[in-house]
Amino acid sequence: MIVLKTIFSRWWIMIRLVKNEYIKIGFYKIIIMFITFFIIVCLLYKYNSLDVALNKSFNLIPFVGVSSSILFSGIISTEYTNGNFRYYLTKPVKRWKIYFSKIISIFLYMLILVAFLILVNLIFIKKFDTSYIYKFILYSSSLIFIGTHIIFFSTLFKNTALVVGINMFITIFSFIVSQILLGYGFVLIEYTPFPYLELNLFDDKMMFYSINQDLGCNLSLRNGIIIDIIYSILYYILGNKMFNKKDIRI
Repeated sequence: MIVLKTIFSRWWIMIRLVKNEYIKIGFYKIIIMFITFFIIVCLLYKYNSLDVALNKSFNLIPFVGVSSSILFSGIISTEYTNGNFRYYLTKPVKRWKIYFSKIISIFLYMLILVAFLILVNLIFIKKFDTSYIYKFILYSSSLIFIGTHIIFFSTLFKNTALVVGINMFITIFSFIVSQILLGYGFVLIEYTPFPYLELNLFDDKMMFYSINQDLGCNLSLRNGIIIDIIYSILYYILGNKMFNKKDIRI
């Protein structure tokens, strides 16, 4: 019984920390994001056939990362500027729990938004397409790295505007920059996550066959998922270490 109470109290603290993150961000901002995505999906099906709209819906996945960057890039950096860290000094909550609750907040937002997009698309096509759901979830796996990337740079820099700019630039232009670097013979870029932040592009197999032939690389969906996960773990460990060593000044 005591063990159950201890487990429950620990999870309750984590739930409260996550809830607190959403309160600080503002639920209305999150609702606006969901409404925006809903309108975009509606426009996709209004001006395209069902098949075309369904294929184009994969292009929304990177923008889940963009919206996460807009909402969460200040998840740690703003704590420095508005003095919220002073509050943590008065509470017996370990720093790793605070950091973990913040990254859970980002992932939870992404997970719910991805599920929402899948549901809306299925409503439009009026059938339960398991292959579509599988592909959408598979292509969304790059969001794991984007989430850890957001919180890592928010920990690294105190300037929220700078963090937003960096995260949005990398999320939107990483694949283009990777192609340019590969074109100049910088082959090591294919072993970083940056060519794999838009996994939905791998739906066009002929395009990547051509890219691999022309640039002498081996970009693939499988490699991308593995690399994204490995770097996500590394970013989380580094970010957590930096957060735990941060000097909190009163």
